Amino acid sequence: KPKQKGQANKGKARTGNRVNSTGHSLNVDRQRTGDGMRDKSTIRRLQMYRNFKPKRDKTGKIVKAAPFQSTLPSGTVARIAPNRKWFGKCL
Repeated sequence: KPKQKGQANKGKARTGNRVNSTGHSLNVDRQRTGDGMRDKSTIRRLQMYRNFKPKRDKTGKIVKAAPFQSTLPSGTVARIAPNRKWFGKCL
């Protein structure tokens, strides 16, 4: 039975050209088996490079923050005070 245009798959999962996400090379939670496979920190770094912009709506407001971008809850300290020992060896 041919499908008409605009008709969705009803209850059937499409398995044609789908990537198996459990063993994907950019999946952080996959099992690492092998010497040439990326570790968790490398995968996170590569995802950060790929998805560095937040999602915005048409008015320009951020709908979804970029990965590794978060807002601090109110009342938390956002600045670390400088320490003299950090700058002791400067000229």
